[in-house]
Amino acid sequence: MKIFLRSIFILAILSVFSCNPLGGNGKNKNWWWLFFGLPSGAGFPSSGSGPGSAPAPEGSDLFSISTNYSSALEDPESKADPLAGALFVAPPEPNHFGGIGFSVPIVLPPGRSGVEPKLSLSYSSTGGDGWVGVGWSLGLGAITRSEEYGALYYDSRDSFRWNGSALVKVSGSSVNENGLYRLEIANEESIIFKLSNIENGGIWEVLDSSGTKSFFGDSSSSRIYNPSLPSQTYSWYLSKTEDRNGNFLQVDYDTSEYAEKRNLYLKEIRYTGNSGTGLSARQYVRFHSKRRDDFYVSTAPGFLMKMDKILDRIEVGWDGGGKLWDYTPVYDISSDSGRPILRKIVSSRHSTSPEFEYQSSSRILSWRNAVNQASIEPEDNPDSTQYFEGDFNGDGISDLLFFNPKSGNWKAAEGRKEGGYNFKTYGNRYQGYSGPERIRFFKGNVSGDFNGDGRSDIAFFLPETRDFVVAEHDGRTFQFRSYGRLMIGAPDIFRMEWFPGDYDGNGLSDSVLYDEPTGQWTLMLNLGGRFEFLRFAKKFQNVFRSDYSPNGNLDSPSTFDSSKAGKDRDKVHFLIGDYNGDGRTDISLFDSRSGKWLVGENHRNANRNDPIFFQMQWKLYKTFTAPEQALFSQDRFSGDFNGDGFSDFLIFNRSNGEWTLGETGNGTIQFRIWSRTPQFKSITRWLQGDFNGDGRSDIGFFSMSDGKFWIGESTLDGFRYKIYSDMSYGPDADRVMKTPLPKDEVRLQSEVSHFQVAGGSKTVLLNFQFDGNLNPARGELPFAGCFTTDDCSASPELLLYDRKAGVFDFKRGGSLFSNVFSSFNPEGSGISALFGGRPGRFTNSSKDEILFFKKQGSANLFFVLKHSSGNSFTTSNFVSFNDADVTRFDPQNSGYVVDHFENNSSQSVLILDDQSASGNARFLLSGSGGNRFLSPSGDLSSSDLNDLFQAGTSENRNNRKSFSFFSGKFTSSLAQIAIVDRRTSVTKWYLGTISGTQIVFKRLTGDVSLPLGAGDFDSSNPAGIEFSLTNDSEIVCGKVLDNGTSFFKYKIGATSVLKSVYNAGVVGFSNRFENNGNPLVVSGGDDKVFDLATGRIVALPGSVLEKTLDRPDLLSQVYVFQWIQGDYNGDGLTDVGIFHLKEPTWYFALSTGSVPDVIAKVKNGIGGTYDFVFENSTKFDNTGGDEIPDLPTNFRVCTRLTLEDGFSNRIIKNFEYKNGFSFSAFVNGKKETDFFGFSDFVVNDVYGGKTYYS
Repeated sequence: MKIFLRSIFILAILSVFSCNPLGGNGKNKNWWWLFFGLPSGAGFPSSGSGPGSAPAPEGSDLFSISTNYSSALEDPESKADPLAGALFVAPPEPNHFGGIGFSVPIVLPPGRSGVEPKLSLSYSSTGGDGWVGVGWSLGLGAITRSEEYGALYYDSRDSFRWNGSALVKVSGSSVNENGLYRLEIANEESIIFKLSNIENGGIWEVLDSSGTKSFFGDSSSSRIYNPSLPSQTYSWYLSKTEDRNGNFLQVDYDTSEYAEKRNLYLKEIRYTGNSGTGLSARQYVRFHSKRRDDFYVSTAPGFLMKMDKILDRIEVGWDGGGKLWDYTPVYDISSDSGRPILRKIVSSRHSTSPEFEYQSSSRILSWRNAVNQASIEPEDNPDSTQYFEGDFNGDGISDLLFFNPKSGNWKAAEGRKEGGYNFKTYGNRYQGYSGPERIRFFKGNVSGDFNGDGRSDIAFFLPETRDFVVAEHDGRTFQFRSYGRLMIGAPDIFRMEWFPGDYDGNGLSDSVLYDEPTGQWTLMLNLGGRFEFLRFAKKFQNVFRSDYSPNGNLDSPSTFDSSKAGKDRDKVHFLIGDYNGDGRTDISLFDSRSGKWLVGENHRNANRNDPIFFQMQWKLYKTFTAPEQALFSQDRFSGDFNGDGFSDFLIFNRSNGEWTLGETGNGTIQFRIWSRTPQFKSITRWLQGDFNGDGRSDIGFFSMSDGKFWIGESTLDGFRYKIYSDMSYGPDADRVMKTPLPKDEVRLQSEVSHFQVAGGSKTVLLNFQFDGNLNPARGELPFAGCFTTDDCSASPELLLYDRKAGVFDFKRGGSLFSNVFSSFNPEGSGISALFGGRPGRFTNSSKDEILFFKKQGSANLFFVLKHSSGNSFTTSNFVSFNDADVTRFDPQNSGYVVDHFENNSSQSVLILDDQSASGNARFLLSGSGGNRFLSPSGDLSSSDLNDLFQAGTSENRNNRKSFSFFSGKFTSSLAQIAIVDRRTSVTKWYLGTISGTQIVFKRLTGDVSLPLGAGDFDSSNPAGIEFSLTNDSEIVCGKVLDNGTSFFKYKIGATSVLKSVYNAGVVGFSNRFENNGNPLVVSGGDDKVFDLATGRIVALPGSVLEKTLDRPDLLSQVYVFQWIQGDYNGDGLTDVGIFHLKEPTWYFALSTGSVPDVIAKVKNGIGGTYDFVFENSTKFDNTGGDEIPDLPTNFRVCTRLTLEDGFSNRIIKNFEYKNGFSFSAFVNGKKETDFFGFSDFVVNDVYGGKTYYS
């Protein structure tokens, strides 16, 4: 028998060569028949077809060469079947996508008139985990909803697919889904699809050309539906098939666990029934499932589906005689992914069992270095060069791109399909655009597909013109296109927290933005060529502040904490993930101060006319205990690490190497120890990605202590740690790899400040550098000014608070003096830097000081940080008063000004006591002459000013932002106060002059408005807006408007106020002024002055000095290398790239090897084998005739198939692919994408011939 089967196998394969022994350029559609001697997908015996298999043509006698050994056997049906008893797997079918598919037929007794199940166990090399293990399926087909706009809406916005093929509606209701449908790409058979009763879940009736009807989802027991809304059906499974003569089959599903797991398992198929005669269906196929060791989930329906069973046995029989035979899959557990893989199929009907072997991961990071052809580029500040990762040219391989503002070059290292890198220049624009005042990239330097063509683009913002620009890649270079202008009223998006995603479902990159100072949540929509900003919520105002005290809406409207990031920024953590298992991205916030973990669940908006397509519903998931809160001080990661469909927290404790998993579900979180690092290694740099190709997110690290990459491969029970690489052939370990963790890195940041020197006769415009690391106890807090002399323009000065050391350092010109003051923390509890920390001359007319406020019991203290002597600094009290003097003083919300009210050598503080216990408002003047009270008189009385800022009847200062307090020598030799009441459409100006024990107010005529709304109010300035005074004490301020920047000048007289408006056009303005009060602007990329006298933009005068303070001490501490992860060799696995613009060599640690759980070998059941070799699709040409890549994705393709008969006879076929292509574009308000594989497919035969198929 063994010899007999051997001859069958060889002859079956070699029969092809009697027709065309040299291959040739055939275009025959049945070319696989020519190759293998078999029709496409044939199996033996064949009772029908399933996915990936087809019945033999009528009258075919495929094995006649091997079986026609007796001339007495003339009738093919009378011949002996040489494969009788064998369970045979026919040779597989590569296609234009390069995928491998084959089937194992399930033999069934025939039904009535051909109405019987068409079953087979089908394998696809591109398949995922399923009921029969990885890559395998057994199904009868289904009709499933498909999203058209990013997620399912369960209304007419959705589309449908039948067994993966798209359906289009041809008639029916326009308000719901009921109606007639057809295939989008029709085949030779006309099939009509009818959907009815959708309001109750829907029933599909499918009619083919023979008159046979199939029903899908005729009851809830054959539907996948939303358990909370049963009318929302996601998928309709085959329920019944009946021909025109009444012969039918019916299908039953196991619904026993549906309420918990929202899944159905095939239970039984019955056939041979007839509805016309009433004959019952007596033949059956029963499917027995068993619990699998693991599980997997799907959130595609918008709710969680859990698959935790696997096919155990298929039983074939009939009611009168019981079981006839069965099929039993035999599984193994993948050593890579932990998932079940089908090893063998055993059947009581067959004497042989086909077997299957799979690839395993090689777990290697190999070093491959590239010569950096851009190392000659000029660079002053390593942190000014911007790096981006993405597939910019659309070839499916990650590229590395940098923008160098020094040269204006946009250059990329494009990964080549042959290996290595091509350095290309994508453009040369925006030279000199460095720093946040010139150019601002989207947070995190994220790249995205902004125009829908499938390629990565880069978006950025130009503050000078307020234009959004997107560098769109056309396959060769960047095209810089305007995406509109940031309109007035839109928030400062670059101070916000960014949560990128596709929030309107049009396939383009959007972002949700959270603004902490205001609590505003804004949706930045990409509408295909322009951005639109929509405010949709307000919550968590001032949550990063040390005095955060939430109200019912979780806002804290007032705060004393005026620090840039918020003193408690490190105590509040935002994470994103799917925390309720509906497949949509949620936003979570953990506040370690209260232990509260809140989740903003992302729900679809039922209102189809609302431009906001989602609703954020915030829920308190849990309040943690103190030990649980402490976990969040460790390294944190978010993702679905246990595979249950809910995003979890994964927290690493550096002190003991333990991983703690916070598992979410049912609106809460539970913690457990999940894993430990091996031999506990010190962490030098974290890595996250899929390094072994099992589809799960792994977390690894490079450890400087042993010089190795450790990858924690994610499993259901924790991390499985493997060493992937050491430093052999890699970069220098001490210089390149000795990297600090990101929270410890020096962030060399540039900033521009301005201040007046030499008695106000000059202005210094200082560009300085400092460590901008905002992590706790990291970085520097800078203050620029002239602290030791009246004129420091020759050697500009900089005070720097070193957060890590807790001391002040002093920079003067090229010299740096360490620890000049150590007894004061400017960000300490209860301390506020007034006027945004901008220095002034408060107690000394010839040196700059920094003014602070501190509440100490009932005392209110104003004090300054100032120069003492030499290189020493100290603090000194400025003014003080107690709560009895001023009730509930609050520097953010009280009304006060600081100016020369008493003399011209030192300043005083004038404070409005608007909540006086007596009910009569008054002013307190505190300065060098002590404290004295001033009674208001004239046009503003005590009663007018009492509760001036109050809204409603309860005591508050909610209207503070409707008032502006200015000071200056408007009509007097000493300072006066101007109060501007902006509560109504009529703006009222009051000028107050101190006279003895009174302050006399005059209501000024003019009623001119300020360019200031409550939303624009800057609480660090009593006026709510930055302003300057001219030499004639005229108030000057600016406003960036939609049509350009305008400047406003207000001349206050004894009885009136006059307003002048100047339109400067499209210029950049950052609230800076020179010593004469003229605005400093950016025009054409250069600093200039807007001369109010002439109304023109002019060059900087000699009195404005541009200075630079470099920090070579910091530059030496900067870790210049960028670690950017991507797929740099196109194999679908995560790689690590280490780059620096000036480094002559760029280093790539490339994941190499095969993707696990893909078929490697088939033992076909008759002694033969099929061996497969796979390669990544990116290794083949996909540029077409224009040399522009057309396939921006990567997947595994079969490149070699080796067939053996078990007796050392072998046939090898090699496959080549060319001209991969796809379609991606923004059409009719959404991104349309289709992948078509490779248009040219070449088979290289054993004789060296080539057969081409297009």
